[in-house]
Amino acid sequence: MQILDENTDYKTYRNEEFGFEIKYPQGWAFHDLSPIEGVFRISFWDKDCSIECGSVEINIKNGNNKSFQQIKQETENKYSLLFLPQALPFKEIEVDNEQAFIIPGYEFILGVVVVAHEGYIYEISHVYSEKDVPEELFNQMLSTFKFLDKIPESQIMERVKGIEPSYTAWKAVALPLSYTRNYIRGTEI
Repeated sequence: MQILDENTDYKTYRNEEFGFEIKYPQGWAFHDLSPIEGVFRISFWDKDCSIECGSVEINIKNGNNKSFQQIKQETENKYSLLFLPQALPFKEIEVDNEQAFIIPGYEFILGVVVVAHEGYIYEISHVYSEKDVPEELFNQMLSTFKFLDKIPESQIMERVKGIEPSYTAWKAVALPLSYTRNYIRGTEI
């Protein structure tokens, strides 16, 4: 896999909630395709190209704490029954030092890289359209996919931007649970 040239002008998409980042070309945009129940989806594409262009998509879903081998075996079993028995076993690679495997292209997908990390399954897809994303560009973007370091709970307060907690000034306030969830989710650390 070709590694992205550090001098290339790329933007970085960073997602703290699912703990990853990926670089994408300067002239590209991204769009959150969620919500599909239980799946976070985001798509990257050339802004100058509209609907006729291919894209790079990332789908993230709960892996139910399955191991890499369990996920790979279940996926291979599904594909052997459906339409890709000749592609088995799936080729294994690494993504940011994590085991991954490649599902070969089918229908409008040119290929999917699957990696499991901290209970989630990440599917990074090369999606076909009339004007395709070159394979080299997909591989460059894939080479920049990184998992973020998990912050130990003991260090979370240290990362809050200059806020010193004043425990004596805190007051107990009863808030509806839905308000509390929304407030916490939107908080940046």
